[in-house]
Amino acid sequence: MLANWATPDPRDRVTNEYRPLESRPEIVAREALAKHIEVLMITDQTVREKAIDVGSKLGIKKIAPQLIARTNDAQSRPASRASALTALARLQPAQAVQIARAIDLEQPTQLVTAALSVLGKHDGPASVDRFIAATATESQLVRGLAWDLLANVESKEALEHIIKGVNAYLENDLPADVQLNLVEAAAKRLPEDWNAKIAAHREQLATTEPLAKWMDSLHGGDPDKGAKLFFGKTELSCVRCHKVDRAGGEVGPVLTTIGKTRDRRTLLEAIALPDAKIAEGFETAVIADEDGQVFTGIVGAETDDVIELIAADGSRSRIEKDYIIARKKGKSSMPAGLTEQMTARELRDLVAYLASLQVDPRAGEEEGHE
Repeated sequence: MLANWATPDPRDRVTNEYRPLESRPEIVAREALAKHIEVLMITDQTVREKAIDVGSKLGIKKIAPQLIARTNDAQSRPASRASALTALARLQPAQAVQIARAIDLEQPTQLVTAALSVLGKHDGPASVDRFIAATATESQLVRGLAWDLLANVESKEALEHIIKGVNAYLENDLPADVQLNLVEAAAKRLPEDWNAKIAAHREQLATTEPLAKWMDSLHGGDPDKGAKLFFGKTELSCVRCHKVDRAGGEVGPVLTTIGKTRDRRTLLEAIALPDAKIAEGFETAVIADEDGQVFTGIVGAETDDVIELIAADGSRSRIEKDYIIARKKGKSSMPAGLTEQMTARELRDLVAYLASLQVDPRAGEEEGHE
């Protein structure tokens, strides 16, 4: 609440009703938190890191010494050090840059990405060599971020490295999990002739690969961001039809362990070209009855006398077979055009999330209660 004090969310935090409030002075929140910040800094880790985040955003500079100490403490968790460095950069950018420069690329991924982000925002031109080196590290998150940062720097060396990356991409020699980062960097920084080469490469690939248009989104990605898309992006409505664990609908296949039984290409195909291969038991049925009504949905249940269809919105229709005059198979219940509702990065994150669904969190639950 304090973090959004100056510009409060127009919707009620409890009822979600639309109740807009006028803008309020940020100093009120800053002074309120400043009175208790020292106590919050020695509490539970979750509370402490939230206090650090909000305090730095509100500009409470007296926490800077503690942030410096936490960032430099090699015994602290990498996530804690990373959040402290990010917060410090809001309060004392120069000090944060100095610390970030000292964090080598062999450190834990969370700490390295935080350091690179600080350098990218506050010391980009002087950090090009570091970004170039980072494109060759083992961590996909670090390599992807490095290409993103190079795309934002006006530098001859950065430009030359992006060109080098494009050549590797055209020769199918660039790691698949950063191809999208490289392609987007090229689109942002390179002349049109280079991007024309990328387009021609994709066209050639399309002669043998139906998914060529989306293949840069096949590998890489952030499963956590993908989960937010799956459960929260209205335009996709994944959770309306699919169930993960106990959350979701019943129109489509249960996806709780889909990453264990399907590879990434199959997952990408199901999203981009849903009619290419329909999951068994989830073809839609189109039924016309003698009253002229047409019903479409997947078969939820069927007996000798009645068939039940589940529509895309989850509604169910029971049709007596004596009144059916026509029945045929329809297309996949997966809606077409989903890729038009998200960016290439969102698609990559969604595939990454689905691929991460390997274990049923409730496996063995029944045995445990016997």
